[in-house]
Amino acid sequence: MAQLSWEFDLTRFKELFPDISKSASDAQLNFDKDTAVAMFNACEYSIPADKYDNFYFYLIAHIAALSIRGANGGAGALTSASEGSVSVGFQGIVGALSGSFFSQTPYGQIFWRLIRPYLSPKFVSGKPSGVF
Repeated sequence: MAQLSWEFDLTRFKELFPDISKSASDAQLNFDKDTAVAMFNACEYSIPADKYDNFYFYLIAHIAALSIRGANGGAGALTSASEGSVSVGFQGIVGALSGSFFSQTPYGQIFWRLIRPYLSPKFVSGKPSGVF
């Protein structure tokens, strides 16, 4: 398997995701980057290197959004909300690398749409060796 060669540009990430950046420290974003790289190796899916930022930035934003939501008392998809005496219900974080996991934030939904074409096996036609 190919080795990932990608550098996280924290400044660019913060420019592109200001809503995440104002709620997460640089240390948290670097930790979320490490988590994203541990969860997902772009090389494994044959993603072109010039697209790595797209994939990793959305995945980092997704992980950060879940962390921020969890730090504020809830994680996962919002399942219920009340107004009188304020009540909020969350589904909880669900399994990784599935549509359910990524549907919990807009960033995850975009990541899932980006990765889906790379999840299908590719058929390469050719005559198998030994067949006449």
